[in-house]
Amino acid sequence: MSKIRATDPYLPHEAYVVQRTQEAEDIVSLHLEFTDPDARLGYSFQPGQFNMLYCDGGEAPISIVADHGELKGYQHTIRMVGEVTRALGALKEGDFLGLRGPFGQGWPMKPLEGKDVLVITGGIAVAPVVAAINQIISNRDRYGRLTILQGVTHDLGHIFAIRYQDWSLAPNTEVHITSMQADESWPYRKGLVTVLVEELQLADSANTFALMCGPQVMMQATIEILKTKGLDDVQVHLVMNQIRGKSYSKYGISLKSVLKRHFNINALFSGYLEYNDKIRELVNGDIDMNSILKNDGIHFNF
Repeated sequence: MSKIRATDPYLPHEAYVVQRTQEAEDIVSLHLEFTDPDARLGYSFQPGQFNMLYCDGGEAPISIVADHGELKGYQHTIRMVGEVTRALGALKEGDFLGLRGPFGQGWPMKPLEGKDVLVITGGIAVAPVVAAINQIISNRDRYGRLTILQGVTHDLGHIFAIRYQDWSLAPNTEVHITSMQADESWPYRKGLVTVLVEELQLADSANTFALMCGPQVMMQATIEILKTKGLDDVQVHLVMNQIRGKSYSKYGISLKSVLKRHFNINALFSGYLEYNDKIRELVNGDIDMNSILKNDGIHFNF
């Protein structure tokens, strides 16, 4: 991640599937590597950014879960919910695809140094924060206390079980997992992630910052709880990746004013906003894909 990027993020580069893992019935992890050695050496990303992956089915933005520090290639965990993500999920080891990126603002890792960090996520939204957690744990002396609160489906809890165990062994780190869909074999808490947030005991709220990703309703409720614990607007960074309506567009843009005015979320914005037709009306008109990528970055589901 310290390399100077020599590749053009707006041009696709050929990559191939190094390893494919079927995590659940509708979830797959792909470990990708560039075929061009120069692209491989010149590529770097910041925690919280994403790549645009494309195959015969089209193109979709997918969060970067892991990098060369953990394994060969870059990991992308994909929930197969539409034509493009199903096509990506059908790729086999050795198959080729296009990759361009990285895009998005990423998490504010440098300003977080010396701070206590809360990481609060819901569902598969844990993917955008994995690299941030890994960076904190790999540089443990640079950051304060790390508290990870994750609300998952039962399948997702098993997918990241090894990571949860590894993270919990790190010094000055707590990991709390809960699920609304747990059966008797579930080893963690049962219920909503907001219950874990309510139970938080913050040693120093003025020195605590939150990284958050998940459904809109979950983040709205969580932000309100965090405010009662002494966190203000500038201490919350989020990735909004799930605004749903009767129909939704392929385009989205990070727009703090939209979050404030129409969704009652007061937060610094880090990453991307998926939006539907309602948001399209709010920002008045069609938006060019590349102009957004050059600005704040986007993320959307198909």
